[in-house]
Amino acid sequence: MQSGMYIYRANRVESLLESLVEVLRTPLASPLAPECIIVQSKGMATWLAMQLSGRFGVWANPDFPHPRQFVQRVLRATLGDEGDLVQRYSRERLALLICALLDDCRRDPDFSPLTSYLADGPLSKKLQLARQIAHLFDQYAMYRPEMILAWEEGENLAFGHALAEDLWQPKLWRQLVAHLGCCSPARLMLRARQALATGVIPFPRLLPARVSLFGIDTLPTVYLGIMGELAKILPVHFHLFSPAEGYFADIRSQAEAHRALARLPAGQDEADLYLEIGHPLLASMGGMARDFQELLEGSVSYVEAGEQYTAHAAPRTMLAVLQNDILRLRHRRLASMVASPLILAGDDASLSIHACHSRLREVEVLQDQLLALLQDDPALAPREIVVMLPEVSAYAPLIEAVFGLSPEDRRFIPFRIADRSLLSGAPLIEVFFCFLQMASGRMSASEVMELLACEAIQQNFDISPEDLPRIRLWVEKSGIRWGIDELHREARQQPKERQNTWRFGFDRLTLGYAVRADGGFLGEILPYEEIEGQAAELAGRFIHFCETLFAAADTLTLARELPEWQRVIHDLLAALFLEDSPQAWQVQKIRDNLARIVLEAEDAGFHQPLDLNGLMILLKEKLSGQATAQGFLEGGLTFCGMLPMRSIPFKVVCLLGMNDGEFPRVEHPQSFDLIARYPQRGDRAKRNDDRYVFLEALLASRERFLVFYLGNTLRDGKELPPAVVVEELIDSLAESFRLAPESSDPDASFAEYRKRMGERLVVRHPLQPFSRRYFSGTEARLCSFAAEYCLAAQAREAGVRTRHAFLPAPLLPVACGPTSIALPELARYWQHPVRWFLENRLGLFLLEKSRELQDREPIHLDSLEKYQLSRDLLAMKGEGLSRPEPLLARWQGEGRVPLGQGAQAVFVEIRETVRPIVEQLLAHETGEPLPPLLREIALSPELTLHGELGNRYPSGHLYWSNSLLHGRILLPVWLEHLFLSAVAPDDQRRETIVIGRGSGKGTAQVLRFSPVPEAARVLLDLATLFADGLNAPMPFFPKSGLVFARTMGSGKGSEEERRIAAFAKAEEEYLGSDFAPGEGDDPYCRQLFGEVLPVAPDYALYREGKGLSFAELATRIFVPMLGQMEEL
Repeated sequence: MQSGMYIYRANRVESLLESLVEVLRTPLASPLAPECIIVQSKGMATWLAMQLSGRFGVWANPDFPHPRQFVQRVLRATLGDEGDLVQRYSRERLALLICALLDDCRRDPDFSPLTSYLADGPLSKKLQLARQIAHLFDQYAMYRPEMILAWEEGENLAFGHALAEDLWQPKLWRQLVAHLGCCSPARLMLRARQALATGVIPFPRLLPARVSLFGIDTLPTVYLGIMGELAKILPVHFHLFSPAEGYFADIRSQAEAHRALARLPAGQDEADLYLEIGHPLLASMGGMARDFQELLEGSVSYVEAGEQYTAHAAPRTMLAVLQNDILRLRHRRLASMVASPLILAGDDASLSIHACHSRLREVEVLQDQLLALLQDDPALAPREIVVMLPEVSAYAPLIEAVFGLSPEDRRFIPFRIADRSLLSGAPLIEVFFCFLQMASGRMSASEVMELLACEAIQQNFDISPEDLPRIRLWVEKSGIRWGIDELHREARQQPKERQNTWRFGFDRLTLGYAVRADGGFLGEILPYEEIEGQAAELAGRFIHFCETLFAAADTLTLARELPEWQRVIHDLLAALFLEDSPQAWQVQKIRDNLARIVLEAEDAGFHQPLDLNGLMILLKEKLSGQATAQGFLEGGLTFCGMLPMRSIPFKVVCLLGMNDGEFPRVEHPQSFDLIARYPQRGDRAKRNDDRYVFLEALLASRERFLVFYLGNTLRDGKELPPAVVVEELIDSLAESFRLAPESSDPDASFAEYRKRMGERLVVRHPLQPFSRRYFSGTEARLCSFAAEYCLAAQAREAGVRTRHAFLPAPLLPVACGPTSIALPELARYWQHPVRWFLENRLGLFLLEKSRELQDREPIHLDSLEKYQLSRDLLAMKGEGLSRPEPLLARWQGEGRVPLGQGAQAVFVEIRETVRPIVEQLLAHETGEPLPPLLREIALSPELTLHGELGNRYPSGHLYWSNSLLHGRILLPVWLEHLFLSAVAPDDQRRETIVIGRGSGKGTAQVLRFSPVPEAARVLLDLATLFADGLNAPMPFFPKSGLVFARTMGSGKGSEEERRIAAFAKAEEEYLGSDFAPGEGDDPYCRQLFGEVLPVAPDYALYREGKGLSFAELATRIFVPMLGQMEEL
C-alpha cells in the first residue's frame, strides 16, 4: 500500500479488528520483520494478540509499542544518537536535576515564590516540589511545545500572557536545557518533523515498513504532527474508535451550552452559537473523542479508508437502544419530533445499578449477581465478564476474600486481578517500606512485632509463627514499650531514661537467664527470670533480630548521596530477607528500581544528599508506577482498573466503586500550572479521562451493564447519591424511556419521570447479606446464593436466636470417678466449672482476649494495672506502707510505673487503697503464725480429700485480698474453712477471717466464717458434684450464684418476689455492663452457651431436662456458706 495516513472508524472494537486484519493480510516484504501496532495499554496488546492468533492461526513476532516509545524510535531514525537524548528529559531525571538547581536559584528574585515555600523545609519537601515541576514541564513539552520553544529563544510569555509571579518557569527551563547540554524534547520533535518533511531519513531500518495505531482515542498534537509527516513516507493505518458516526466534535453538553449562553453578547442570536447537544451522554462524557476529532481534522491530511458503524438491528433493551442512540446522535425526549421515548419492557435487566452499604457489600452483591447471570445463561462464560475498578488496590483484598473459594464450592468463579501495582501486590515490599517508616520513628513494641509477623523475616531469623505468642509475652512482661535506649529517647526530645526501652527489656531477659537472682536486683537491673532451657535460644534469636533492626535504623538517620543509599539499602535487604526465599523476586525489584534511580541521578548530575524520606518518595514512585497487566484476560472473570483506551468488548461489563466524590477523579492543579490556567482543546485531565472511560465501558458492553456504588451510609443508612456519571446515565434513560403505567400520564413532570426511573434502575441492597429480603422471594431483583446466610435468615424469621447446641447430649460417663481429690483442684473447679469441664474433659483450651501491646511508657494506669500493683503492696503488709523505696524500685525495675516523680504519685494512690485492708490485717494477726497444716480427709469409703492449709494463727485462719469479696473470691476460702473445720486442729480456733476491699472508697470489708459442725458432709456434697461435673458441665457461676443466694435469703417480700428479684440480679451479674464485663463474657461460657442465658429460670442444658439448674446449684452451694458467714 502507498504511503499516507488511512483512517478506519468504527463504533465497535470488533469492527476495528476486522479492518486491522485486512491490513495485516498483506504481508510485509520481510517475513522476519515485526508487525508494528501502536497501542495505549498492555491490556489492549494482550487482547489483540489473542484475537490475531485466533484469526491467523499463528501470530508471532508482534511489536506493540506505546505512542511515546514509538515517537522515540522516530527520533532515533531521523536524528540518530541525538534522538536518544530525549530520555534525558524523563520526568524522573528532570525531578532530580530541578532539585539540584533550586539551590542555585535561591538568590534570584524571580524564584522568590519557590524560595519562600522551601524556607526551612526538609530535603524531601524540595524533592516533592521538584517532582511536581518536572511533571508539569513534561506536560508542557507534549501539549505546549510552542511555548517551550519560545522560552528557549528567550521569551518569558505564556501564549502572549505575561508571567508575573511565574517568571521562574522559563528561567528554570533554560537552565535545565543548558545543564543537560542537549536539545529539549520539543526541539527534537520539531527537528524530527522537519527531517520527515524532507523525506530523508538517515536510519530507515529503525522504522517499520508500516504502522498501525489501534484503539487510541487521543494523541498530543505534537505526536499527531509527527504521525502526519511519517505518513508521507510509509503507510500509517489509524484504527480509530468512534462512539458516533459522522462529525460530532461541535456538539455541546448542557453545561457547556449554559456557559456559552451566559457569555452571549447582548443583541446576538442564540442560534449563532450552534448549541447542538446530539446525545447528552456523548456530549457530556465524550469530551476526549470530540476534541481529538477536531484536532485530527485540523492537524493532518488523511484518507478515509473505511467506516464500519454497527447498530443493533432491532434494539429491545435499554442498553441496545442507548448504544444505538449514541451512535446516531439521537436524543430522545418528549419534545422531540425525531425520536420520542420508548416504553420500557418490564423484564429489561440489561442495565442495572446496585446501591450498597460498603465496599465489601459491593463485592458480595457482585458475586450473587454474576452467579445469577451464569445460572440464567449457560452459554455465558466467566471469561466473557469484566469487572472494572477505579482503584484496584482498595478492592483486591475484598475480592480475594469473597471470590477466593475452593473449586468444589458451588459459588466458585475463576477470577484474575490485573493492574495491581507492585506496592499493593508484593507483601515484602510493603514490609520493607513499613520498616523505613518506623526507622525514623519511636520504634514502638507493636511496630516491631508487626514487622516480625512477616514470614520471610521469621525464616531469616529462624523464628516460627508458634514462637510469636511467647515473644510477645516477653516483650509485655519485661516492660518494653518504645525506644531503643535512653539515647534514642533523648533524640526524640524525651527524658533520657532507659526504663521501658528495648534494651531495658533485653537487659532483664538476658540477666534473668544468665544469673539466678531470686527476685533481687543485679546492679540497677531486675532480671526477668522466666526464661530457661531452649527458650533462651529463641530469646537470643529475637534479640538478634531487634539489634539488626536498630543497627539498620541507625544507618538510615543520616542524609546520603544516592550511591551511598544504594549500598545501605542493599545491606539492609540482605540482613532482613533470605536470598533464596520464594519471595526474593520482590526484594530484587527493590534493588533493580533503586539502581535505576541511581543511574538517573548520575545522568542528571544530581549529587546532593537526600534524607530517608526523600529516598522513600523516589522509590515509592518507581514501584507504584509499575502496574502490571498480569492477570488480564488470563482465563476466568477479569478484575481490572478503569484505564483509558481499553474499550475491549465483553458480554457483561461491571463497574465497582462508582461513588460520588470519588469518580470521576477531581484534580487540583498547582497554582503555577500554565496548562490549567490557559486551557486548550485536546488537553488531558483525569476527570475527562474518567468520564470517557465510563462511556467506553458502556459502549463495550454487549448484553449487560452493571454499576455498583456506595448508596447508603453504614452508620444510619442514609441514602447517598452515585457518581455524577451514573446520575447523568439515569437522566438520559429517564428521557429515553417511559415505564408502562406512565405512558398515559402526559401531565407528569420530568422530575417525576426521573424519580420513577431511578427507582426502576437502582436496586438498594440490605446492610447484611443474611437479610430476609434476599430469601423471601418477594423482591425479584434481590438474590443470594449463600446457603449459610439463608439458614441465618430462616432462623431469624422463625425467632430462633440460638445456634446449634455445643453439647446436644450428655457425654458418656467416665470409666471410673476420682478416688482422691486435692483441695486446690476442687477450688479451681468451683471457681469456674464450665472452664474446668471444657479443658479437662474435652481438651478445649480457649485463649483469653490478649491485651494490646502498649506503645508508650506507663502514664495513666488502668484498673488492672493498679490492681496488680496493689496486690504487691498488700503482700508486704505494713512494711510496704512504711518503707516504699524497695517496692518502688522493684516496680521501676519491671517498668510498670511512670517515669520520675510519677511513680511516687502512683504509690500514694495505691497506698490509700490498700491501707484499710492492711490495718484490718494487722489487727487480726494475733499471735505467732502457725506452720502449714497438711491433712487427708476420708469423705467416704471411696473418696478422700487432701490439702494444705496456710496462713494459720491461733485465733484462726486468715485470708486477705485487695479485691471485692465476690463469689469467686469467697468460694475457695469457704472450701479451706470447711477443710479447717473438718480437720479441727488443736492449735487454733476453727474460724476464718476474710479481709477485702470495701465498696466505699478507702474502706475494707471483713467477714468471719464460724465453725461448721458437719463440714465433712458439706465437703462430700461438693466433691460429689465435682465428680458429676466430669460428665456434664455445671451451669454454676460463683458471682451470679452468690447474689442469687443472698437475694433469696434476704427475707424481703414473698418467696416469689424474692425469686424474681434473685433471677434478675443474677442475670445482671452474668451479663455485666459497659463498664464491667460479666461472667457471660468469658470465652468458655460463650462457647458452651452462646447467646442463651444459663441463669434464666427455665434454662436446661439438655432437651431432656437432666441435670441441676443454676438456681439449685447456687442454693445448694452458697446457702451453707451464708449460714456460717457474718460481717464484722
